[in-house]
This record gives sequence, C-alpha cells and structure tokens, in this order.
Amino acid sequence: MKQTLYTLVVFCAFGLLSCRKNSGDFTIKQYDEDKIKTYINNNNLSAVMKRDTSGGDTTGIYYQIITPAPVTATPIAYSDRVSFVYTVKSFDGSYSSTDTIFNHTYTYSAYVTPDGLQLAIKSIAKYKGTKIRVLIPSRLAYGINGTTLSGYNTSGTVVYSIIGGNQCLDYTITILDDTKQAAYDDLSIQKYMAANGLTGQYQKTASGSYYREIQVGTGTDVIGMNSTVGVQYTGTLFNGTIAEQANTTDGSAAYTFTLWDERPAWQDVLPHVKAGSKLSIITPSSQSYGQSTYSGSTVTIPAFSCLRYDINVISVSN
Repeated sequence: MKQTLYTLVVFCAFGLLSCRKNSGDFTIKQYDEDKIKTYINNNNLSAVMKRDTSGGDTTGIYYQIITPAPVTATPIAYSDRVSFVYTVKSFDGSYSSTDTIFNHTYTYSAYVTPDGLQLAIKSIAKYKGTKIRVLIPSRLAYGINGTTLSGYNTSGTVVYSIIGGNQCLDYTITILDDTKQAAYDDLSIQKYMAANGLTGQYQKTASGSYYREIQVGTGTDVIGMNSTVGVQYTGTLFNGTIAEQANTTDGSAAYTFTLWDERPAWQDVLPHVKAGSKLSIITPSSQSYGQSTYSGSTVTIPAFSCLRYDINVISVSN
C-alpha cells in the first residue's frame, strides 16, 4: 500500500511539474504578445503592423513591409550572404542604436542574430531590396537574461550598452541588393555631400570616386602606379568617426606606399595631383574595402563602407 501511495505521489508531482513547464512556455508567449500589442497601440501602429503567419503563426513577430522587393527577385536562402543596414531599439526605450553606418552587416543568412532577426530576413523580407519594420518578441531576441552589446561612438571609443531581460525589440531593416550596391553607395555619397555642404565641389571619376584638390601641389614628378608616395591622411566614416589615420606633427610623411599596392580610389585619384597637394577623396565601398570588414587604426570598418579621405601628399619618387 505504501509503495502504491508513493508511486502515486511521484506521478502527481511529475504531472504538476509538467503542467508548470507548459504554463511557463505559454506565459512567456503571452507576455510577449501582450507587450507587442500594447506597443503597437501606444505607437499608433495598428493600421500597418501584421502578425507573421509563416511557420503556422508560431513566431509572434509583427511586421510592416515598407519597401517591397521587385517581383522578379530571388528568395533569400540560408546559404546566401546578405548585406543589410538596420536600426533597433528596445520597447522600454533604454537601448537604441540608429547608426546605419556601423549597423551595416554582411554575413550568411543562417548566421544572423538574434533568432528573430534571422527569421524576419528569411521569412518576412524574403528578397534582397526589401525594407521592413519588425517587432520581435523577447524569446526570439535576447531572452530572460538580455545582453550587453559593444559599439563605437563618433570619437572611435568602444562603448557598451545593455538590452534588459525580457525586452522585445523594434527593428527597421533594409536588405541591400548586391546588383545595386554601386547605386546605393552613390546615393549615400550624394546625401553625405548635401548634409555637409559639399555638393558641387568634387569631381567624379569613371570608377565612382569623388575628389577635390584643396591645395594644388608644386611637385614636378607625375604620380604613376609604380611611384612611391609619402602622405599624411585621415580616413573618416560618413557618421564622422575617424576610422584610420597616419599623421605627424613635423610635416614628414607618416605613411609611405607604392601606388599599385593601394586602395582603388587612391590609385584612381592620386595620378591627378603632385607632391604638396592637399586633397579630399570620397569613395564608394567598391573603391575602399568592399565587402570586407577592415580593422583600421581606430575602429573596425564595416563591410560596404563608403569613406572620406583627407590626404596631404608629402613626397613622390619614381
């Protein structure tokens, strides 16, 4: 009798624990759902936000298609590399990252994190060229523990920000079309020049770089691909962050190179000037580091970054 009673107690306890687990799973889903619905109402998004129904309406993600992709676009596969820019903020407002210069990612679709962002790109955006806004439940973001993320400020200093536990996230994501990267870069350059009062001051080269000679050089040697050139320079991202630099205080060259071994934009522009020149070059991503990230002297330069270089040509030898 005692053994039967003991067995019954064990089964009852197991049943209660199982119910508690299921209830817990339901609770976090309901918690996220309530948070998202409240957020939608508070931000007047009811008319534009739809619930994601891919996968049997199980994700809990809400979304808005801001810019649809062309109907002829090929769906994104998990094996595809995708380039995208984004902004993100937590529902409680304590975390916000709106710098689309640093928030520019190029990676395989299957490696995108957090999980909710990966699902949104694969199942909601679906195609390159799409722009979407998505509200991601906390269980598909950083969960109960939250996370600490690192980034840079405009002086290049690493800063750390915290996304709290059980925080749903509001993302706006633009999936860039690889075939239109050059057009996207040129549009970014035009916006940068307009914002900084530089429109009409630069000449455009055939490869898409822009340059302006601020001080005409007095040297006699023509710069060619085999020339050895000594410069001082500063490379800046479009958000004003110094990404790389080599300068001296005594006027001597801080960086010496053979032109054929340099960035395409420098190869394109430097033959137009001589020693003593001070110039500015604004480069599309293809004429700087392209799809590669690069650890500059100050920060890590994201993939597909346009850059501005301010260069003093100190010496030229052939």
